[in-house]
Amino acid sequence: MKQKIIKLNKGKFQISWEKIQGSEITLDFNPLIKHFQLEGIYCLLHWQARPRNLRRWGIYDAVCDQYYGLDYDAVKINACEIKLLQIDESKTLFPPTAVLWLNGKLNYRGERDVTVDS
Repeated sequence: MKQKIIKLNKGKFQISWEKIQGSEITLDFNPLIKHFQLEGIYCLLHWQARPRNLRRWGIYDAVCDQYYGLDYDAVKINACEIKLLQIDESKTLFPPTAVLWLNGKLNYRGERDVTVDS
């Protein structure tokens, strides 16, 4: 089953799974970006909230303003700074509200071959 990702605006995406009604989720990274004044070369890694049994990791690439869904065993994070970031859920309409900030460049060569390098 394939995950569908639609870019809505800068830092905002709608994801869903083919053939699964109600699997749509809007992701908005802008509240986190604004709150923590994020800029430069970085990625935001998070755990997708749904649907059950199809949950996976997702990563936002700030440099390319793109979002990718990925499996846990497809990502290699090389030496880079990592911070845990979280905002109050009542301050935003859409997830994610908690992410891992990775101070590195995303190299996406397909959902089974992803690295983050400092």
